Amino acid sequence: KSKTAINSLFKEGKFFVSENLVFRFLKSSSAENKLFCGVSVRKTTFKKAVERNKIKRQLRVAFQKVTFFLPNSGFCMLIFKGPSVLETKKVVDEFKTLLKSF
Repeated sequence: KSKTAINSLFKEGKFFVSENLVFRFLKSSSAENKLFCGVSVRKTTFKKAVERNKIKRQLRVAFQKVTFFLPNSGFCMLIFKGPSVLETKKVVDEFKTLLKSF
């Protein structure tokens, strides 16, 4: 994950928004067949690192469960914008419905 890739992801990439999640995606122009994914949680909303780390683990689980919806190459980022910690199943279900519009 390089800074230029993340900047281009936010400038040129497509984004999809749901109630608690924002998914950003940029298709890779290189010949590499790798999908680079990142997760993010707002520090202003969740002050404690324990809560942020728990949500990041939930987002990674959501990525693992829905990889078949994603293309094989590019950059993507899943951002949690919800006001409180959710159950993992709710996060996964919301990410699945978000990707169906993708």
